[in-house]
Amino acid sequence: MIAESILGEIVSVDVTAKTVTIKALKSGNIETYNTDARVMIKKLGKTITLTDLTAGNRVTMYRYFLDKKIVTSIYVM
Repeated sequence: MIAESILGEIVSVDVTAKTVTIKALKSGNIETYNTDARVMIKKLGKTITLTDLTAGNRVTMYRYFLDKKIVTSIYVM
């Protein structure tokens, strides 16, 4: 597995589909990433949930290259 970090801004969150759409700050590319029950989401050192994320939040995300784009952790700045 190869880890990747992405610095970006949340465009949208789909809680039902468990996805987060991010605009990468460096490239400007917009991509949608999957999450699952194991994703760790933190804001100001506190654990939050997918429902707490909103469009415009700046985040650093970490994911692994697998057959799907699965995010393992999200840190809200």
